[in-house]
Amino acid sequence: MEKIAFFDIDHTIVKTSTGEHFISEARRRKLVSFAFIIQFLVYYFRYRFWMPKWDTYAGSIREIRGIPQPDFEVVVQAAFERLGKASIYPQMRQEIERLRAQGTKVVFATSSIDLLVRPLAEHLGVDEVISSRLEFVDGLATGRLVGPPAFGQEKLNKVIEAANLAGVDLKECSFYSDSIHDRPLLEKVGRPVAANPDHRLERLARKRGWHIMQCS
Repeated sequence: MEKIAFFDIDHTIVKTSTGEHFISEARRRKLVSFAFIIQFLVYYFRYRFWMPKWDTYAGSIREIRGIPQPDFEVVVQAAFERLGKASIYPQMRQEIERLRAQGTKVVFATSSIDLLVRPLAEHLGVDEVISSRLEFVDGLATGRLVGPPAFGQEKLNKVIEAANLAGVDLKECSFYSDSIHDRPLLEKVGRPVAANPDHRLERLARKRGWHIMQCS
């Protein structure tokens, strides 16, 4: 039995992405412009099918500067209720419930923004969240992240830190992910799970003999 089960979120636990849910609801409420949607889609496709330039994207997201944090939180919660909750894979919900029932700590490890994933974490009773963090100064969004995004090697670093604080070796942990970008962390845990994997991760998982979990 693993001591900690780490989970990616977008396309792993939910069928699309928390970012998409937020953008849809924010646009409905005229909180963001059409230009921001285009910017988001460009980087989303870079992430899904190639390699995003996080240094450029995370440096400054101009379209969200000055938005009050309470406004973000209202939109995020509405997006989860309207889109996010129905997007949860039933099999992943059951897997998280199974792990928690056996005493395994469940932790989200995602490159998504902390505010965007908080309602999902609360809904599923997740113990801890490792994520990218949106910066607010005096209650207003700056358009920047706090530190580097929790992506690739940086996600691994943050997970190692969390495991060390818990006194747990990563070989006693599992990690569920859909993306080849999470290869650094998948290679470090004792039980890597390719959950709804992209074609590159599926190929690697079959080569390494990792467990593959397909949800519908």
